[in-house]
Amino acid sequence: EGGWGDLGHLRWADLSDECMDDCGSDGSAGVLTAMARRAKKQELVVAEFNALLSSQMTTQQQFFENRQREQEHLFHAELVDRKAETNRKKEVADELQRRVDEVKSRNAALEAEIAAANSESEASRRQIKKLEELNRRISAEQAEFEKKAK
Repeated sequence: EGGWGDLGHLRWADLSDECMDDCGSDGSAGVLTAMARRAKKQELVVAEFNALLSSQMTTQQQFFENRQREQEHLFHAELVDRKAETNRKKEVADELQRRVDEVKSRNAALEAEIAAANSESEASRRQIKKLEELNRRISAEQAEFEKKAK
């Protein structure tokens, strides 16, 4: 195996028939030519594979970027909808709070009226009692006056 260097791992079956025609007296030139062709073929396969892989990666990147944009658009649309819904609910809550404040105000006014009416009612009762007492005294005095006049 002299003159083969580190080519000893190659098998003759790995080499093409063309290589055998180019072989010199010791076969090393043909083997080297075959190895060069094989290396060139491998380089072409690797380059083609890399180009395909790059193309697929670019396509995937575009797909996922488009998907991300779609998701961002959907998220933005949902966010806008939720903000609008929040604003509507805030307006309803504000209106309800306004009504509650109005009812509280009316309630306070009615309570004041009731308190005033109760106070007036109590004053009227006291006045009625005084008038009844005065009426009894006048009736008693009139009855006494009538007795004396007879």
